[in-house]
Amino acid sequence: MNPEDVKKQLDNVESSLSNLQRRVDSLESLMRKKEVVEPAIDIAEKNTEKTEAISSPPIKAPPIRKDETVVIARKTSDMELDFGRNWLNKIGIVVLTLGIGFLISYTFKYFGPFLKIAFGYLVSAILFSFGFKLENKEKFINFGRVLLGGGWALVYFTTYAMHHFQASRIIQNQIMGLFLLALVVIGMMIHVLKYKSEGMMSITLFIAYLTATLGQITSFTVISCMLLALVIFFLVYNFKWVKTFILGIILTYGIHYVWVMPNIAASTSQTVLFGMVTPDYNLLMNLIFLTAYWLVFSAGAHIARTFEKPELNELIAVTNFGNIALYSILAYPLILKLFYNQRFALVLSVGVAYLVSALVTKKIGREKLYFSDVIAAVFIITVSIPLKFLQTSTLLIWLIEIPFLLFVGIHFKEKIFRYLSYVLSVYIAFWLVFLSCCGRMANVQFLGFIWTWYEFMFLWATISMAACFCLMQRTKINLEFDKNEEGIDHIFSTASFIYLTCLLLSIIKQPWIALILSVEGLVLLGMSVILRLRRFRVYVYLVLLIAAGVFIIENICTPSSLLKWGIIGANVLMFFAIYFIMKYLNKSKRIILLFEKEEHLVFWAGIILLIYAIFQYFNLQWISLSLGIASVLIILIGILDENKTERLGGLLMLAITLKRVIFVDLGGLDVIFKIITFIVLGVLFVGISFLYNRSSIGQGKDKGMFAP
Repeated sequence: MNPEDVKKQLDNVESSLSNLQRRVDSLESLMRKKEVVEPAIDIAEKNTEKTEAISSPPIKAPPIRKDETVVIARKTSDMELDFGRNWLNKIGIVVLTLGIGFLISYTFKYFGPFLKIAFGYLVSAILFSFGFKLENKEKFINFGRVLLGGGWALVYFTTYAMHHFQASRIIQNQIMGLFLLALVVIGMMIHVLKYKSEGMMSITLFIAYLTATLGQITSFTVISCMLLALVIFFLVYNFKWVKTFILGIILTYGIHYVWVMPNIAASTSQTVLFGMVTPDYNLLMNLIFLTAYWLVFSAGAHIARTFEKPELNELIAVTNFGNIALYSILAYPLILKLFYNQRFALVLSVGVAYLVSALVTKKIGREKLYFSDVIAAVFIITVSIPLKFLQTSTLLIWLIEIPFLLFVGIHFKEKIFRYLSYVLSVYIAFWLVFLSCCGRMANVQFLGFIWTWYEFMFLWATISMAACFCLMQRTKINLEFDKNEEGIDHIFSTASFIYLTCLLLSIIKQPWIALILSVEGLVLLGMSVILRLRRFRVYVYLVLLIAAGVFIIENICTPSSLLKWGIIGANVLMFFAIYFIMKYLNKSKRIILLFEKEEHLVFWAGIILLIYAIFQYFNLQWISLSLGIASVLIILIGILDENKTERLGGLLMLAITLKRVIFVDLGGLDVIFKIITFIVLGVLFVGISFLYNRSSIGQGKDKGMFAP
């Protein structure tokens, strides 16, 4: 390059620099001008705002409404992020671990046992490596713990596969395999003690249990799963991880039903299990699994320390009952098949065990757990009864159990027993209704008599409910019941009344039904007076309504005319007897009426039955005369009693009599009956009119319905 070329290039660079300098200077001058102008504009704008504020009132800006589509989009985005960040990694690690588990457990030609086990530990190491690194970063802490959980699960499964699967077996001794598994479990516990990550251990236990039940189910599988259950036990005791405990129970029983039971059924049936020869290998293996779960989880619930938050203690109690409920649902069919002859003793022993546990928890002050154990004990013992006794005997024992539970609850002031008696009484009521409608039950011999099944059960149901009512009435003054228990004694008394009425309807035959029901009403009225309970008068009206309906529907027929008229008269007179008794009791202040003139309901019911009986059973020639005589007698009683309601009842019958005389008897009666009817009625009517004129009716002494 010659000197001239170099000089030209330097000149070009110099000119470029000078142009750049001019541009920078121009930009700086513009920036200075802008800084000077902007304050002036701000001052002017402020002055303008002040002027506008003085000259015109402030205008409120309309509220800005959020676009609903934006809110929905944000929610969708949050759900997407939550799924992508927190759930997708868990799903992925489960699927990955299962895939590796399938790889290790199956046979491949060029992939021997050592390579499979080494591969499993290698993947576990990779998961641990990435998990520890990511856990130290706040953004990836949850992701890292999921990887750690997957690593522990894969370590557990790989160690488990070293003995369990033929395709990957490198350890022949079962004890050595269990020892190595125990070491892995100890490692898990140490890790948990350091990190205290509930989420990590949940995913670890889920994957470990799922992979441990792959392939053939043997006694080694049972023991390995027990180790996992012990880990859950350890977590609940040390860290009070109730959520993990609940999740463990649900997943354990759920996976057993969905995954383990089909695997056991598909496994090769063996004749020896834990050194015992058995032809029912699959069933017994299932029962051993379930019983092991139940024992470990029951121990976990009872040994778990008391929580400061009451809701957590309640949650543990509910979980305890849920454990026995799930165990009962899955294990009960197996017990029936395996131990049919011993089923009652086995189930009853479990109930007794829970009862003993309830006494212990009560003594140490675990109140919520005590309730849970009591419910479980009563539930199991109650369910065990049908395993030993026939249906009739079972219901009888249950009916005796109801007042027994109530007595225990009252005597020891334990409301849980009282509530159980309430629940059992409702269950038996539905069961009795179902069997009464749908079942054909055999007769029962009792006290030297042959009872139909319905009669026998209604008898004992009446006694049971009456006993419960008496217990509650006796202790109602001394024992303070819960607000929820208010009115329970009403339910017991009502149930006893219903069962008694059903008993009478099933025992008594025509033509005595209506009369016996009326007698029941009279007895209930007496109980209302003795116990000073108005509800019993409601029962009186109900049973009298049934009696009236039966009397109207039935046609009384007996071999003897005297007996027939005696039954008819007794049915009608019973209503008037109850009416006069109630009127006397009200007058003597022995009862408190439900409403004013309450007793008049029974009186008018008696009038209706009397009119019906005359039309139904009297000869057509004597109906008018009978109505007239009855009306005169009732009016006479009303005059003597100074009761307007009674006189109105008689006048109503008198009006019916006159109507029949005019429209029926004038043209339809024989001459001799016309003579007798008209003469007698005329004399009676004149006599009643004389009594009206002679009496002091209307002078302020009347006590009838419309008297002031």
